[in-house]
Amino acid sequence: MALYSLSQRQFLFDAINAENPGAITPMSFDNAVFGTPKAIPVQPSGANTEIIIRGRQGRGYTGAQTFRYKRLSLNDLFKNFTPQVTAPDAYGSLYTTPKKAAFAQNLNGRYGLNLVAEDIPDVYVYLNTKNTVSVTNACIQYTGSITFMSVRGKNNLEELVVNDVLDELTHPVDPALTRKSAEMLSYGRDFSDEIQLMMSFVDGRLDVGPNWDNGYTTSLLQVFAGRGLPQFDVTRTSIKRVKASTELRSNGMSDMLLIITGMNDPQVAGDWLLHYNT
Repeated sequence: MALYSLSQRQFLFDAINAENPGAITPMSFDNAVFGTPKAIPVQPSGANTEIIIRGRQGRGYTGAQTFRYKRLSLNDLFKNFTPQVTAPDAYGSLYTTPKKAAFAQNLNGRYGLNLVAEDIPDVYVYLNTKNTVSVTNACIQYTGSITFMSVRGKNNLEELVVNDVLDELTHPVDPALTRKSAEMLSYGRDFSDEIQLMMSFVDGRLDVGPNWDNGYTTSLLQVFAGRGLPQFDVTRTSIKRVKASTELRSNGMSDMLLIITGMNDPQVAGDWLLHYNT
């Protein structure tokens, strides 16, 4: 059994207690030993791992108990973002414990993880390109993999203290226009309960043609009014259906997207993004 950092063991105890409140509160790091975590089908509570904890001989506990808890997915933690590893030896073979520890510490310092050398498999890292490293099955805290850029450079103490994961936020509409943003008003709203109307639209204009003639545009404005959204001016506006996965502005929680463009409205600027699931 690998020796895990205190933070990983603390995570394990906290995660088990979250699944079974008070289950191992009397235990401590001194009187318990851990088995190897085992992946299980995701439970309704979110638990995805089983692990056996045994009492340490002579420390007041005997026997073993199997517990379930939730390991964190590195794929989810770094979704839609590519982290960067910058170090003098940020590339080459991660085949020794010191190199694995240096790699883990770089990621830990930049992105607040708790990886240890034993979590990193034998892998070769290529310079100035995207690499993918999966944690070992025995990793207590994490599952999945990290896709990252490896860059050769000096270790930077400032970067290891704080690292900006998100780009600076900017408002999608110039504040000087004093208009609301259609993208922000529609982001996070689900129009799946209007699936028949969503599926009726054809790519093209909203103010003329089949969308207007068949009453789809009018029905959409009524839906907007019912949801407390502005009934925008449809003159010269167009609508287009796309997969949400192909649109960078989508919230990623829906299958499809109707994008309304070409607005010249005194209240709202930008594009309406109407998310729905098929």
